Amino acid sequence: MLKINYSKCTGLLMALTFLFGTGKTKAQTDLAAGDLLFTGYDAQPGITATGPRFDRISFVALKRMTMGTVLYFTDRGYKGGWFAANNNTEGSLSLTTTAVVEAGKEVVLTLTPGFYAATVDGSSIGTPAAVSPRLSMGNTGDQFFIFQKGGGEPDGAGAVMIAGLHWNAVQSGSFALITSSADWDNLNMAGHPSSTLSTTNSNIPPGLVAGESAFFIGAHYTGSSYINYESANFNGAGKPYANAAAIRSAAMNVANWTRVPSGNGTAVSVPTGHFTTVLPVTLHSFSAKLNAGSLKLDWRTLSEANCDRFVVETSNDGRSWTALATAKSKATDGNSATALDYSLAVPIAGTALAGFGIFGLLLLPAVRKRWMKVGLMIFAVCMVAACAKQEVNGEGLEKLDRAKAQVYVRLAQIDKDGKVSYSETLLAKN
Repeated sequence: MLKINYSKCTGLLMALTFLFGTGKTKAQTDLAAGDLLFTGYDAQPGITATGPRFDRISFVALKRMTMGTVLYFTDRGYKGGWFAANNNTEGSLSLTTTAVVEAGKEVVLTLTPGFYAATVDGSSIGTPAAVSPRLSMGNTGDQFFIFQKGGGEPDGAGAVMIAGLHWNAVQSGSFALITSSADWDNLNMAGHPSSTLSTTNSNIPPGLVAGESAFFIGAHYTGSSYINYESANFNGAGKPYANAAAIRSAAMNVANWTRVPSGNGTAVSVPTGHFTTVLPVTLHSFSAKLNAGSLKLDWRTLSEANCDRFVVETSNDGRSWTALATAKSKATDGNSATALDYSLAVPIAGTALAGFGIFGLLLLPAVRKRWMKVGLMIFAVCMVAACAKQEVNGEGLEKLDRAKAQVYVRLAQIDKDGKVSYSETLLAKN
């Protein structure tokens, strides 16, 4: 915990903070593997004027997505690299969200050409658009991936894989099943019956983990051989769900899915309809601003259920995190159906303040106006004085990068039963 004796220059420091600007939340929500999970798909052939369109797939968000978040989808396969066995039916689609998608909500995509749509609870959140030749979900086996960045291509620079689903079934000459949950079609294994890549086969690509972000629906045994499931959906086992971990545990268990073998023709529900409410805490907004002398955090929850507290965590590299401060839930007994606002200002560690003081002095040659030079000099002196009066009790904000003067920030929301979920990561910088 930080213990600070505030100097008399606090007011002046507040007046000078405009000289340095603040960090801002960007529109795009950057996701990580497993932040979205598939909940159902229908690759059965056919189309009617009034009935369900073919090529439908749904997924649930385990992290809130802001308006303007860009997602990409592809049915290409992976074997040491991405390939398109058929350039006319294996490509990429993009979706830019036109509405906020709250954590715990289910998105359904209709990918039938001419009827592209993306909806949550029946309301549009944007319209998918082709990035490269259209994709087509195969009823004889296929795979489907969600990713971000990379210019819309899974092998593009900086592409981040979010989720993968596989419903192919590869078997040996003796009809032993080769496809597995661990690596899908095992295209690199010795003795594989075919080295020819097709529109249906794939291994799990780098960045995805079986049972966490990559899912094999299994294969149907006919009594003599295996065939794929051309449609399937999650049956909602264990609902309602207390948090994202509970959703993951239920949805990634193949025993909790209703599966339809190829050629059966039985309809499945896509979306599943098992995610009618958001997760216990609906985080509406979260911002972090790095001002002179403090890290200012503001967040709003639209609802809370069984919420105990929020813990502010910081990191220099976005990987190793340190608990900085705690805010108890404002909700009565941890439950609220109305919006609640939180605000927290945490003093920065002495070493960081010293960096700001030095930074102010370094700026002097670049400042032309006399009053700004004076202001920066006072600012730097006050920073050094404040540093001398601080006591750091071994905890608190990690040292800022003095050259960049920035820090990664996230919220850890902790339920009364100890379960933890995290907000998106922000970069607060000077």
